[in-house]
Amino acid sequence: MLRRVAGSGTFAQVGTVANTATSFTDSNVDADANAYDYRLELQNSCGTVLQTQDHTTIRTTATATEGQEGRDEGKVKVSWNAYRGFDVKEYRIFRTSDNGTSTLVATVSGGTLQTEFASSTAGFDQCLRVVAVSSANASVTSASNDACVSFANDLVFYNVITPNNDGLNDKFEIKNVGLYPGNSLTILNRWGKEVYRASNYNNQWDGAEQAAGVYYYLLKLPGGKSYKGWFEVVK
Repeated sequence: MLRRVAGSGTFAQVGTVANTATSFTDSNVDADANAYDYRLELQNSCGTVLQTQDHTTIRTTATATEGQEGRDEGKVKVSWNAYRGFDVKEYRIFRTSDNGTSTLVATVSGGTLQTEFASSTAGFDQCLRVVAVSSANASVTSASNDACVSFANDLVFYNVITPNNDGLNDKFEIKNVGLYPGNSLTILNRWGKEVYRASNYNNQWDGAEQAAGVYYYLLKLPGGKSYKGWFEVVK
């Protein structure tokens, strides 16, 4: 079995298998950094060396662009090199989010080597894998490495409410809080009295029933992390 970094230099032997073998595992590679060309040489009983056609693995890269409102508006761009080994009918792109289940998110033609799609609410950490599908037999495939991206989705607390229904600062807003299900929010007035409590808070409190002044919040996330601070209701 011979190998080289795709498109570069000469082939080097990386292993030997029996003439009855139908597979070979090459563990001494960095599939995240390189695509590789493979070639199989077979010596027959007459001493003649026969060579297979070259096969090129798929190396996938991915980049994340975070939108103004967190992962709901973010995008993931996925790029890869052409697979060589069989005629490719299509490439299928699978996504695994937050160590969950792999899901098909896009299918493109065999001549396409790049695609972009919305990150949606899929997860903070997303890994993408590209699978080449044979034109002759859809059950014959070749998969790439996993290319992973992360979305920060930081929480941002706005510290002024003007509940006058003009569409501006009418509610106590925490940017990206909807991306943290299971959160709990408590709001206290300046004397430490609780005036509001909610689970799965999603920017709905307007303070309309409260007096103008300074209030204090405590936001708790399911993982144990908490945020506290103040904001002002202006009327």
